[in-house]
Amino acid sequence: MKVCTKCGKDKMNDDFYYRKDSGKYRNECKECVKSRRVSYRKNNKATVNASNRKSYSGSLTQRLGRKASQWNLKHGGEITGEQIMRVLTEHGFSCYYCGKQDLWTHVDHVTPICRGGENTPRNIVPACRDCNSRKKHRTEKEFEEYMK
Repeated sequence: MKVCTKCGKDKMNDDFYYRKDSGKYRNECKECVKSRRVSYRKNNKATVNASNRKSYSGSLTQRLGRKASQWNLKHGGEITGEQIMRVLTEHGFSCYYCGKQDLWTHVDHVTPICRGGENTPRNIVPACRDCNSRKKHRTEKEFEEYMK
């Protein structure tokens, strides 16, 4: 049992974050830490937004390159961020299936990897979140029939 320095309640050790660096539990319980973080974000929106922008900085091509590297490790293939960007640009960042235009479009494998598709530029297309979620592991033809 431990007493939270913020709320003064007796709580189990599991209710406190464990600090690996010191080998001790924090003095504030998880509930109080969460409350403090929420309050900080609410009262310091500009600072938090600037920090988030900095964390997510980098060009879209760089981010797609990181995603491509993850795909290549998981599924094999030699796809690059530039190739993904080229496919998105060719389609005008519009969903291949429904035509919805969105900068934050997903990248879908026309023939899913689990169905023998390859991780290549010829097998990827932009898809909106709704279409990509509905398509799941279906092939393009199966998806068209499903959507009728």
